[in-house]
Amino acid sequence: MKDYDQGKDIEYFLNNQESLLEEYGNKFAVIHNQKVAEIFESDDKAHEFAVKKYGLGYFIVQELDPPEPEPMSYSFYAYP
Repeated sequence: MKDYDQGKDIEYFLNNQESLLEEYGNKFAVIHNQKVAEIFESDDKAHEFAVKKYGLGYFIVQELDPPEPEPMSYSFYAYP
């Protein structure tokens, strides 16, 4: 698997993050060669599968969870 480019898998995930979240919910995706190879309930199971199937360094595992809400800040000034 000399031609594997992990950066392309990361780019695939970032470009498709919203649709992957909608399709698979709060799970863990094994991504290999810009495709979702498998979905798991836990990161341990995802890593175990990916290492057996592809070998170390030839995949990414991404948690498909909603983005954290942006913190909000309010300033109030009370006139005397």
